Amino acid sequence: MAGKTTDAYTGGLIRMITGYSVPTSSGSFTIDTANAGDKGVSGGIHLDTGTSSNGNTGMITFITGKANEGHGGDIRGFVGTGNKGNGGDVILTAGETTAEEKIGGDVVITAGIGSNPNTADGGNGGKVQVFGGEALGQNKHLDWGGNIEMAGGRSAKSTGGAFILHTGIGTATSSGLISIVTANAGVSGVSGSLAFSSGTTTKGNSGMIMIGTGRANLGKGGDINIEVGTGNKGDGGNVLTSGGEATAPGGTGGNITIIGGLGSSTQQAGGGKGGGIYMQGGEARGQHHFDNGGNIEYTGGLAYAGYGGSFLLETGYSFETSSGAIGLATANAGKTGVSGHIRLTTGTSGKGNSGYLELTTGARAAATASTSTCTSARATPAWAATSTSPPAARASPRRRPAASST
Repeated sequence: MAGKTTDAYTGGLIRMITGYSVPTSSGSFTIDTANAGDKGVSGGIHLDTGTSSNGNTGMITFITGKANEGHGGDIRGFVGTGNKGNGGDVILTAGETTAEEKIGGDVVITAGIGSNPNTADGGNGGKVQVFGGEALGQNKHLDWGGNIEMAGGRSAKSTGGAFILHTGIGTATSSGLISIVTANAGVSGVSGSLAFSSGTTTKGNSGMIMIGTGRANLGKGGDINIEVGTGNKGDGGNVLTSGGEATAPGGTGGNITIIGGLGSSTQQAGGGKGGGIYMQGGEARGQHHFDNGGNIEYTGGLAYAGYGGSFLLETGYSFETSSGAIGLATANAGKTGVSGHIRLTTGTSGKGNSGYLELTTGARAAATASTSTCTSARATPAWAATSTSPPAARASPRRRPAASST
């Protein structure tokens, strides 16, 4: 024990240094507690700085020395093996603060810097690797590998802590990627799912999920690809996109909006063109005449008391030239088939007139419109009397269906 003082000076220190060797290594420094007896436990090792009455408490520092012609020594912490109960924990907790307007201590884990500036192959930064514990048990339902669980801090009154994941910046080249992948399945299992979900809310909107690629300079913005993997048994996996349900009185369910990209260049020679929207049914490579290509089906929403959802199709408006065309054609027939037919039919009526068919061309600048009407009990559809025209599309289609040659 070091000496005590009642004067205005620091108490005595304890310093232990191993022996120095001129030609070889310095001596080791070992602190061990003895093995336990027949019915006891081994003794603990405590490193503890004293309390403070005015100012910060003392710091605990572990540092390995600087190396020449070698690497700095590792700092390792291991929990011993036990044969009863769960394994021992490793707990790192930053300091609590009871002061107003202050923040609890951080836990900072930083991999080593690769400081060699050689341009051919200089230093690389070290990794930060976190692994869940391996499970060697043989029960396929109970013996799971250890989780990696990270959560922001809980807040009693304000917003909980965020979870922020940033890759490293490349000062001269590219930034790092983020790869989130579940491992391949074993012999008799399935691969793990990926779940992205914002939490529920007791008052107000739930959190938004936003997926976007960054803005590019001297290049195009990155693609967003959503693709279901290939399977060799059963039907292919589906892609389901659904707007949000509204349970409030007078509320409208969420929309699904798909918009082609804006071509924002305004120069007259070779300016920007709007991106298209292309939808195609799945290809069928089966060799039987029942192996049909996938349909494209559009259906307005079901209504229990009001009018069912309408189907509105309108081409894009042009400020300077023509509006976009609508091309409706069935594909040419194969070697032994017939081309598909086109059918326009209004639905049956439960009470009153059924809907009518009307084909109308637009008016010339100084003339009235010409009309070709196919009438079956002319009754104006409810949506035409109560709704305005849908907004014009932003750009004309870049791909038109080819006219049938049959």
